[in-house]
Amino acid sequence: MDTLSVDAFHAILLCRKWQECVAFYRDVLGFKTVDSRTGFIELEVAPGSHIGLIRRAQNGDPQERDFALVLTFRVSDLEKTHETLAARCP
Repeated sequence: MDTLSVDAFHAILLCRKWQECVAFYRDVLGFKTVDSRTGFIELEVAPGSHIGLIRRAQNGDPQERDFALVLTFRVSDLEKTHETLAARCP
């Protein structure tokens, strides 16, 4: 099976406990801040790998999930990656 060649990775976490979430990734794990705006912070986990934290409203819909995640992969050859993945899916 061909392995995927991923050049960069980015995950976005939506956080309700904003201060605690930022403190954990920035202060406890020690990831470097590369971008920071109101309600958003991006941290570098490793070269080419980042975590973005987005503040979620505290008073949102009670039916809304407490956690959401978005994953982004950057690849150098999108067509080859598509072909590789398509071959793995029935």
